[in-house]
Amino acid sequence: MSENKNIDNKLELLHDRYQLEKLIARGGMAEVYLAHDNMLNRRVAVKILFPEYAREESFVERFRREAQAAANLNHPNIVAIYDWRKSKDSYFIVMEYVEGSSLRDKLIEDGPIDSDILAEICADAASALAYAHQNGIVHRDIKPGNILIKKNGKIKVTDFGIARAGTSESVTQTGSVMGTATYFSPEQAQGYSVDGRSDIYSLGIVMYELSTGVPPFVADTPIAVAFKQVSEKLVPPSQRNEDISPDFERIICKCLEKDADDRYENADALYEDCSRYLRRRPIHTTSSVLDDQNATMVNAAVLMDDPTLANQQALANPTQAVGVVSTKSDMSKPPGNGNGYEFADKNRKGPMVIVTTMVVLLVLAVGGILFAVANTKSAPSSTITLPNALNKTLGDARRQLTNLGFEVVVVNTINESVAKGLVFSQDPESGTKLRKGNKVTIKVSAGIGEEKVPKVVGKTPTDAGLILEDLGFTMKASEEFSDSVEKGKAIRSDPKAGTKQKRGSTINVFFSKGSTTVAIPNVLNIDSTTAAAQLGKAGFNVVTVNEASDSVPIGKVIKTDPASNTEVQAESTVTMYVSSGRAQVTVPDVVGKTRADATNTLQAAGFGLIISSSSSPTVPNGIVISQNPAAGTLVNKSPATSVSISVSCGAVCTTTTT
Repeated sequence: MSENKNIDNKLELLHDRYQLEKLIARGGMAEVYLAHDNMLNRRVAVKILFPEYAREESFVERFRREAQAAANLNHPNIVAIYDWRKSKDSYFIVMEYVEGSSLRDKLIEDGPIDSDILAEICADAASALAYAHQNGIVHRDIKPGNILIKKNGKIKVTDFGIARAGTSESVTQTGSVMGTATYFSPEQAQGYSVDGRSDIYSLGIVMYELSTGVPPFVADTPIAVAFKQVSEKLVPPSQRNEDISPDFERIICKCLEKDADDRYENADALYEDCSRYLRRRPIHTTSSVLDDQNATMVNAAVLMDDPTLANQQALANPTQAVGVVSTKSDMSKPPGNGNGYEFADKNRKGPMVIVTTMVVLLVLAVGGILFAVANTKSAPSSTITLPNALNKTLGDARRQLTNLGFEVVVVNTINESVAKGLVFSQDPESGTKLRKGNKVTIKVSAGIGEEKVPKVVGKTPTDAGLILEDLGFTMKASEEFSDSVEKGKAIRSDPKAGTKQKRGSTINVFFSKGSTTVAIPNVLNIDSTTAAAQLGKAGFNVVTVNEASDSVPIGKVIKTDPASNTEVQAESTVTMYVSSGRAQVTVPDVVGKTRADATNTLQAAGFGLIISSSSSPTVPNGIVISQNPAAGTLVNKSPATSVSISVSCGAVCTTTTT
């Protein structure tokens, strides 16, 4: 760490390009500096791996994967990665500098945040995650410190330091844990493989904390928190903040379903519900947490009427306990450093979380089984009142009925009026008295009917969204260049208009970013740093190539490819050729050659020639004795350099020739 402090004090120039200005963050394995990119004349953030970790191949590989994974993500709500290099005995990543604050900072400063503001934040974050997931990247460490707010209110998701490409072999194998325990998904806490729904859970934790001022699961140790993520029932956020919007509470609770299958199917669906909420349109989601909360009074009445049922339910859930979760939050000491450029804690012992959690779960499970066996012998045979499974998710309904001892038969069928995955029929009906082991058939909606995708070409995003919504579709907005469609208007849709799709499907609509072509600025004969800044400002990607030149001074631009003023595709790559000075050539060796051979060799290489004669008792007449400059000397190719040679005239010279 001492080297990084020295770097900070000396304001070191990295890779002859990145001028460090000040330390802005420190994490478990790296430090982040505000820096200036001298090549493109812009502020950047530079993340430098601690030297002690740079000697560990696994850490270096993880660091490299961060750059590689994030550099391929080009999205307005994701912090961009620009460069990855080695410097001295460490490595560094150059990324976009976001001027603003993190959600952690905002929570500390403002306390609980209004639901409407949070819905906008959640929509932007969901959009970023949806894009990353579509490209095979799971973030795995979503938390308030990794979500940044720019001064204009826009959201940026950062720190893909523990992300992994879902389509490639991971550095971190199944069975290990990475991330921050407070924001773990249940499957992450148990060391299982994770997908995009794990990020959705973590984002739900963030929204819960920002709504109430405290995370949903708190404990004295990360292990205890991980256990609660797996086993403890969620306290609805409205019980901690009565001002939270009921609809937004449903969105949060949907994200925080213990079973990944019961959460939002993907981040696009979460984005859509947030968008509907902001437009004051009905949201489609249901939540087992809130459903269970609403059923508490009904279930209590049933249990009072049938004490036997209470005993049976206790046996069915031996690990369940009722407790009080503290709502106190030390806002002055939040987890992480709250600066927006955070890293995993180097002291984290991920695998130990898994082992300890599984041991605790095993102990509880065994204890529950023994308790059930000991008491089942004395439990009288009786009937159980069948609960209401309607409008519950398949997972919730199956668990509820199975825990009561019923055999569950599931029938999937199309239903035009019920959202996919919800129970719309049960046989026998709720309230029926049944014995344990009896069959209960539940019908689950397999989706709703089909509609033709409407034509939205030429429509604004608002109009296109409403047209699709009225037919039961959701819209995902993308952008691309177009020379024929006005900026901001729809170009096409995918699937295309007229195609039949299931209601509830997501339709990707592409909106125009404007004209596709831009003229390349004239940067000839100006210094390379200024030229690169001008090309970058015009929206081009710049590649620099050094090239010898006899006419252009060192460091000045010789030419660009494509040439200046050429109309090219916006955001194209422009190659900038920079002068490295005059071309040089090596003087050939002509000593020992005949006068004729030496002359031909030097003239063919472009050199001028000065010839003199010298007597030599040892060198035969007509043979070159010496040359100046010596063979192997580098000299300017243009203008031509003259080489002087001395040719032997034998033991005695009668005349001297020049």
